[in-house]
Amino acid sequence: MHWYLKKSNDFAITPLPQTVQKLLRNVNKISADLFQLSKKVLNDPKVIELTDALKHIFETRQLPVEVFMFGSRVTGLALTKSDIDIYLNFGDECTEPQSIKRRSKQIQDCLRTDHENWDIELTLDRSRTPIIKVKHRSTGLQCDISFTKGLSVENSKLIRSFNTAYPPCQKLTLFLKKWLSLAGLSGPDGMTNYALVWLVIFYLQIKFKIPSIADLIKSHNQSKIISGWETGVSDTIFINVPQQPIHELLLGFFEYYGGFDYMRLVVCPLLGETCQKKAFAEVSILPDSMALYVAQLQGDKTEYFRIDSPMCVQDPYDLSHNLTKAVSILTLKRFKHYCNESSSVLHSIIAKS
Repeated sequence: MHWYLKKSNDFAITPLPQTVQKLLRNVNKISADLFQLSKKVLNDPKVIELTDALKHIFETRQLPVEVFMFGSRVTGLALTKSDIDIYLNFGDECTEPQSIKRRSKQIQDCLRTDHENWDIELTLDRSRTPIIKVKHRSTGLQCDISFTKGLSVENSKLIRSFNTAYPPCQKLTLFLKKWLSLAGLSGPDGMTNYALVWLVIFYLQIKFKIPSIADLIKSHNQSKIISGWETGVSDTIFINVPQQPIHELLLGFFEYYGGFDYMRLVVCPLLGETCQKKAFAEVSILPDSMALYVAQLQGDKTEYFRIDSPMCVQDPYDLSHNLTKAVSILTLKRFKHYCNESSSVLHSIIAKS
């Protein structure tokens, strides 16, 4: 292979896979099937059995801990094989390396008292969100247990609120999760499903002017600070926009992100509009709704929003977190290319119908 091509990586941007083209030719049926399956998974009795079993272990050991489920099983975006995400709330912030290690051992010791039901498969104490990966034998379900901060629980409530208030948001996300997977755009240097959710919601904010997270916080007017970030949004939100066919929403999504200026702009669901990357380098020009981000830069544990990444999507609550900081330049090129290719496929299908 020529050295220049190898260095530029342009050779790796392949045509839209046939499996993705087939997916796009069956948008209505596949999105309807995924939507029905997600509703079925949402009421899975095995999940209740798993959470009850966890609660029982901690009650038996007399540990004062609350068990919360979050992630796709709460938001309505889970499918049959989706993992269970659990947050254990011990009533304190567990952030120091030594306290994380102690808390992790404490949880593992509890699980080992019922070793016939629980397999501890992996512990990740040094990741951004430390987790314990376990398998519940009687249900066969995989479970990721986190215990450091409860922001993920609030994030899941927020996503569920959008999906409940505007079901096409849920349908669009479920379809795009499938699209992302078949296009090979997930993985270590790819996009997470969580980042994809916020790309969808942000696109709907731009297209229909559905409320920004800052507006939802302002209208609810009940501050709720978790891990230093404002999460005061009502569990019930109202979205009054016209229902559009799924293929039209999908086409709009592909056209928007196929033409997005990733070099200069940040996707900001908090604002409901883009923000210039340079504003994060000169924080004095950031809007007032970013005040908590600016304040945490003055604290002991400063965490800057990563604007040096090819793709920038800001978490709606943890304003220092770039959800797509792991996305490589090659993956971003492929994402844009596949968005434009998918747009062309949909246009040709619509023209024939």
